[in-house]
Amino acid sequence: MEEEFDVDLEMSVNRQDLLRSDALPLVVAVTGHRDLVAGETTELRQKVREFLLELAERFPSRRLRLLSSLAEGADQICIKN
Repeated sequence: MEEEFDVDLEMSVNRQDLLRSDALPLVVAVTGHRDLVAGETTELRQKVREFLLELAERFPSRRLRLLSSLAEGADQICIKN
């Protein structure tokens, strides 16, 4: 015997709403090494900054969110940008 469920269609998620460019944030997950070479951190910071700015320019209506464990090293370099 099949169970019947009363579903409120107005409360359901509309696929078209999800496809709107501003409906969901753009999430960038960050992970990396802890023991970075000291002489390379300036360049790494610059590259990360350029990447994040490029994402912001390409997807201006999306909220940009970074997901990180905040570990020392690469994780913190990304978050500080």
